Amino acid sequence: MALNCAPSYTRIPGDSTATIVAAGESLKVHGVVISTTLSGSCSLVEMDGVTTIAAFSLLSNTSFELRTSFIASRGIKITTDPNVVCTIFHSSTSA
Repeated sequence: MALNCAPSYTRIPGDSTATIVAAGESLKVHGVVISTTLSGSCSLVEMDGVTTIAAFSLLSNTSFELRTSFIASRGIKITTDPNVVCTIFHSSTSA
């Protein structure tokens, strides 16, 4: 599935802690693109604050694209290291 078919996207800048996307609403995630200038990590956690959906560690000057769709039943929290940017493609028009 192409990421450009997602109705919305949210860009999470580096050094973000638990940035919320679509709090309290069911969210279909179409994919995620993560890029970094230096080594770093990014984590995606359900809004319950307990369920880790995915955690990524990237080497310097790399990008990673996840094209697997999934549902975050109550929204999602995203945390990035200072040098990591995450763009999440999703179904929410309010996020």
